[in-house]
Amino acid sequence: MRTTRTLKAGIVTAFCLVAATCARGAEPATSDDSLVVNGSFEELAEQDPARPADWYYLQQGHVVTDSGAPEGRRYLRFANDVPGRSALAQQHFKLNGRDVRALDVAVEVALRGVAPGQSLAERPAVRLYFYDADDAEIGQAMLGPWAGTQPWGSEATRVVVPAKTELLLVVIGLGGATGVADFDRLTIVPATINPSALPAGRAGGRQ
Repeated sequence: MRTTRTLKAGIVTAFCLVAATCARGAEPATSDDSLVVNGSFEELAEQDPARPADWYYLQQGHVVTDSGAPEGRRYLRFANDVPGRSALAQQHFKLNGRDVRALDVAVEVALRGVAPGQSLAERPAVRLYFYDADDAEIGQAMLGPWAGTQPWGSEATRVVVPAKTELLLVVIGLGGATGVADFDRLTIVPATINPSALPAGRAGGRQ
């Protein structure tokens, strides 16, 4: 069992955002390559078997055991019937933006009756928040958002990492939408890119 990490103070923030610069077409990685811990939700919290280990601030979510899961036999489900209400889980880890210039983000997602919350921005997604050494938010990125009803399917994107990044906060969930959203096989892997291909003067947010 991997060690549970404590969230740094002051970085639990709002969860609706505008996506940062990103490019479609990233190839999904294996869970073993990923920076995310327990991205397939197979490991359960010792104190509550309905909660995934190594994920924090879980709201309106629980682990489902199902032989039809895309990977393993478990996935994470969020359900909400109140527009705008939080339904999420989050995880963070250190990330040096000078060494890692881009990330390949991939996930398996299924939806049932998902409708936007109080605005179109409130829809299911994988949301990334980049922080510098002073815990100031310096960029955002997103895989998604989605709505409606769909069976399990793969989603992937590549996002650029701000050069001053020291920490990455990952938030998954309904994002204020109503309905049911299932997540499995979430991977975030450092990408190998040519620095000359980065947008001039920016990388996913403020420098």
